[in-house]
Amino acid sequence: GAAAAAAATIEKLMLFATILNFMVLPVPVHTLSSMSISMSMSSTPNSGSNSKSTNSSNNSINNSYISGAEKLRQLLSSSRKRRTTATNNATNNASARAIVVPGIHDALSAKIFANAGAPALFLSGFGVTASKLGQPDVGLLTQTEMEDTVRSVVQALNVNSDSNANANVNTNTGAHPPPLIVDGDTGFGGPLNIRRTIQSFASAGAAAVTIEDQQFPKKCTYAAGKHISIISQEECIERIQIAVAARNEVRDGDILIIARTDCRAALGLDEAVKRCQ
Repeated sequence: GAAAAAAATIEKLMLFATILNFMVLPVPVHTLSSMSISMSMSSTPNSGSNSKSTNSSNNSINNSYISGAEKLRQLLSSSRKRRTTATNNATNNASARAIVVPGIHDALSAKIFANAGAPALFLSGFGVTASKLGQPDVGLLTQTEMEDTVRSVVQALNVNSDSNANANVNTNTGAHPPPLIVDGDTGFGGPLNIRRTIQSFASAGAAAVTIEDQQFPKKCTYAAGKHISIISQEECIERIQIAVAARNEVRDGDILIIARTDCRAALGLDEAVKRCQ
C-alpha cells in the first residue's frame, strides 16, 4: 500500500511538472501565488563588459548578439511600458502587468514551448527532480545535476533558434531563443554554494536564477504546504547579497538575480508581502 501511494504521488508530481508548472514573472508589481512570490530582481551587472543598455530596439535584437539576461531585461522594460499605457488609459489588462513564463523540465519541453512562442522559460527544480530522478522535490536534486540540465536546455534552445531562423519559422521570440530563468532553490547550501550556483549557471547560459528563503535542504511548497522552514528576513537579504556579489564576479556570462519567497503558506500573506517590499 505504501509503495502504491508513493508511486501515485510521483505520478502526480510528473503530471504537475509537465502540464501545470507555470511561473508568473511580475512586472513591476508582484503577482501573489499561493505557493511562492518573486520578491525583487537585481538587473545590472557590476562588470562594465557585461553591462548592456536596456533600450535596444527590436532591429538590434534581430541583427546582433544579445544575452539571455539582456533579452529578459528588454522583456521587462517592454512590459513596464505596456503597464504604464494601460494605467494611463484606465484599463485592467493582465498582459500589461505580467509575463507568463511556462515551466519546463528538460530540453524537449523547452523546445516545445519555444516553438509555441513563449517569451521566456522557467527551468523548475520541481520538474527537473521529477523528470531526472523520479522523486518529489524535497532537496534531493544537486547543484551539478541542475547545472547539467541548464546546459542541455540552453544548447537545445540555441540549436532550435538557429534552425527556426534558417527555416523562417516565426516563434514570436525574434532571432534569439527565449531567455531561461533557472530555479536556484536556496543556492544549494551556504554562502560558498550560492556563489558557485550563480557563477556556474551563468556560465551554462542561464538568463536569471531565483533564490528563495527556505532553509536548506528545502521542500516543495506544493507538497509541504505549511510544513516548511523559512529563514529570517535578515538571512534572506544576506543570501541575496551573496548571490548579487557572485553575479558581479561573473566574467563569462550575464545573469539576473530574482529574489523569491516561499513563506506565504507558512507565515501568511502579510509576511509574504512584507518580504516583497
